[in-house]
Amino acid sequence: MELKNSGKKIAEHLHLSEKSVSRCMDRAKKLVANYEKLMDCVQ
Repeated sequence: MELKNSGKKIAEHLHLSEKSVSRCMDRAKKLVANYEKLMDCVQ
């Protein structure tokens, strides 16, 4: 899932800094990647 240029909009909506939103999105991408790897191993 790509969320290009949406960090600023999310940050404004949630009253957070763009940096905080960017870090959160990076963590989420890593979690999704790890989940996909785990699912590949289980199958």
